[in-house]
Amino acid sequence: MAPYAVLALVLSSQPVTSLAVPAWTTVEVKPELATFYSDHVAAALRTRGFKVVTAAEMAGLLSMERQKQLLGCAEDSTSCLAELGSALGVSATLLGNLVRLEDTYHATLKVLRSSDGAVLAEVQVKATGQNALLDELTAAAGRLADRLDAANRPAGEVARRAASVRPWALAPLVLAGLSFAGGAVCLGLAGGRYAALEDALSTSKDVTGAALKLQHDGTTFQLVGWVGLGVGAAALVTAGLMYFLGAEPPAAPVVWLSPSGGGLGLAGSWP
Repeated sequence: MAPYAVLALVLSSQPVTSLAVPAWTTVEVKPELATFYSDHVAAALRTRGFKVVTAAEMAGLLSMERQKQLLGCAEDSTSCLAELGSALGVSATLLGNLVRLEDTYHATLKVLRSSDGAVLAEVQVKATGQNALLDELTAAAGRLADRLDAANRPAGEVARRAASVRPWALAPLVLAGLSFAGGAVCLGLAGGRYAALEDALSTSKDVTGAALKLQHDGTTFQLVGWVGLGVGAAALVTAGLMYFLGAEPPAAPVVWLSPSGGGLGLAGSWP
């Protein structure tokens, strides 16, 4: 197996955090202007946390002969990209193509992974006038950064996050069932107390003490019943959110104590 192939196998799974930006290919654009635009894109990527090596900086890192060898490679030359990445310590290469047709500029920016030449991100830019092109390139750098950030995330991250929290969704689901059952029982008891109160008032005129007790018990059971139903509804919604949205890190059971009591719950971050 060739050395660059081994390097490709090792680096293909690594996140892209650094880029080389060779001189752009141009048509009807002055080289110094193309360099300015290239450096502007590099600066915009640096503000997003990427390490960027520009064409001017390559001159201090590579010999002139080596620059000509590496920068003269074809876009799809995996071995060349791997060698360039190894020589500069970068994980990807940003290739730019800038063409001027009358007053309109067309640019293509493409990020290739150094290890295997895979296209990680590509954007097209069109602008009329040099100042407009500068603004469009700033926006294009942001889009490139967004796509590289997305490519850096593990492919199974979303699935792992959902799987990590789903077992815990059972806890609020059980709480919802218990709360609904308790609330229904309390409302049933409240209905029984009010029925007994009506019977007592219809059969006797001297039931003040008993009537007050029945009224108090009925009001208490009714309040507790409605609270139970409300807690059950909230727990049911929580279980649904935990199951379908997931959380990172996974939710964990927690116990808290206070002078007035305590409780059991779940703690975790919102996805």
